[in-house]
Amino acid sequence: MVLCKPKLLPLKSVTLTKLEKMQRDAQEVIRQQEMAQLDQQNSQT
Repeated sequence: MVLCKPKLLPLKSVTLTKLEKMQRDAQEVIRQQEMAQLDQQNSQT
């Protein structure tokens, strides 16, 4: 009887990794937009 080696699955799938990267990028864009708005408000006053 031959036992098969267990196949190791990645903890995070490629799709999940891509989604997390997209989410981080989106949060960074939002943060930059908020900073730009604050700068505009500060320059107007």
